[in-house]
Amino acid sequence: MKELVLALPSIILVGISNAILKWRGVSNGMSSAHSLIDRLAAIARDPYLIAAAMGTLISVLWWLSIISRVRVSVVYPAIQGGSILVTLALVTIFLSEKLTFTQLAGIATVIVGIFMMTGSDR
Repeated sequence: MKELVLALPSIILVGISNAILKWRGVSNGMSSAHSLIDRLAAIARDPYLIAAAMGTLISVLWWLSIISRVRVSVVYPAIQGGSILVTLALVTIFLSEKLTFTQLAGIATVIVGIFMMTGSDR
C-alpha cells in the first residue's frame, strides 16, 4: 500500500494534465489547426496547456525520485492505470463524456488489478 501512496502524485498529476489537454485541445480548436507551427503557437500561448505540460514534467521528476524505493513492476502499472482512471473521472465529470457499461467494467477491472498488485507480498 505504501507504494500506491508513493505513486499517487504521479497518478493525479498525469490524470489532471490529460484532462486539461483534452479540454483545451477541443476548446481551442487545435485539432483543426492547419500546421504544426500553428498548433505549437497555440500551445505556447495557452497557460492551461503550459500548466498541463508542467504537471507531466513534475510527474516524471517525482517518478525518478521514487523509482529506487519501489517495485517498478508494481508501481509503474499502477501509475498508468491510475492515470487512466483519474483522466476518465475528470473528463466524465467536467467534459460530459459518456462511459458505456463495458468501459465501466474495464475501469472496475483496472481498480481491482491495481489493488491486487500493490497488495501482493514482496
